[in-house]
Amino acid sequence: MALALAAAMLPLHAVWPGAAAMAGEAPSQEVFDAAYNLGRSSFSSNCASCHGANGEGDAGPSLVGNALLAKVNVVTETIIHGYSYMPPFGDVLTDAQVAAIATYIRNSWGNEYGFVSPEDAEAAR
Repeated sequence: MALALAAAMLPLHAVWPGAAAMAGEAPSQEVFDAAYNLGRSSFSSNCASCHGANGEGDAGPSLVGNALLAKVNVVTETIIHGYSYMPPFGDVLTDAQVAAIATYIRNSWGNEYGFVSPEDAEAAR
């Protein structure tokens, strides 16, 4: 747990090699995997209590096969600013963490919507 927290606090370029140079480009598999893994750990500690460990929903809506996840701006804005009963996480998560969580939920539980960059998260602020 301490290692995951330490990794989440690293600058983006330390977590996702080459991320600064990839704006607008499809990421390498290595970059995608790093984002996905950071997203999984960040989701577990910040989101699973409401959305369920497997995205099945509980206090929050199900993320399984959720078509709303197709829209990057909807996902990033919701994580950062909150929506309805969901609290905002913009003050506690970095752009890298927001992007990683978005990448994770957009590519888990039957969702196949692709990568979200830290620049996408920054644009939602």
